[in-house]
Amino acid sequence: MISSRGPSYAVSIRLRDIVEALEPGIHQFFPIQVLGRDGNPVPLEYVYMLIEQEIDAVIPELTNATWRSYKDEPKAIGYFCR
Repeated sequence: MISSRGPSYAVSIRLRDIVEALEPGIHQFFPIQVLGRDGNPVPLEYVYMLIEQEIDAVIPELTNATWRSYKDEPKAIGYFCR
């Protein structure tokens, strides 16, 4: 069983390396095998990323992103750039 305080995603090794360079040792990564629609493994390596720390890094007044709630949860905010 894998559990986390935050969200989790399947990400490429390249993204894992970038995240680790920015926040070393903060998040957890577990190797996974991703299969294509034909049932064969995809050619890229992926890991399951458990996000252990989130920061509020967007200043709404300084962006042209469109803000709205998503997933029918009023406290969950997403943004979409125009």
